[in-house]
Amino acid sequence: MLSKSPFVVPLMDTKCIVFGFAGCVVALVGECITVSIFQNTGHQSAASAAVFFLFLHIAFFSSSVDATSYIYASEIFPTPVRAKGLSVSVSGLFISTIIFLQCAPTAFEQVGWKYYLVFIAITTVLFFVIWFYFPEVIQSPRFSFRARLIALDLKITVGRHW
Repeated sequence: MLSKSPFVVPLMDTKCIVFGFAGCVVALVGECITVSIFQNTGHQSAASAAVFFLFLHIAFFSSSVDATSYIYASEIFPTPVRAKGLSVSVSGLFISTIIFLQCAPTAFEQVGWKYYLVFIAITTVLFFVIWFYFPEVIQSPRFSFRARLIALDLKITVGRHW
């Protein structure tokens, strides 16, 4: 169910997810370059820049992709299969997270900063797939009806004096 927060509805747009993935790609490219420089030269300034890009990635991902992906996944499925569809979506997210995290220590030991290239490639592909193929849930008639109900509920709730 949609939250009553005024910040949730704008986040349900695929443009928000695409913006987040674009920012993640920029941050990952910066991280990749700075970690490479640090591993080759040992300069502290490169390490500091790598930390900056790590936090930039976290900022882009958490503000536009993380919560939005849960809301979007729950909204694209019809009501009778929404719970099952969301459970498959979230399961896929957690399974891929486990795979990436289990591979990370060995990958960083064997290939170093080049492991970031995997994430750059995946995020770039997701950027284009979402941009061209994901439907807008805000434009669906079902969403506009639910949005009006929530807006009405907000007016009623805000108008009450407790």
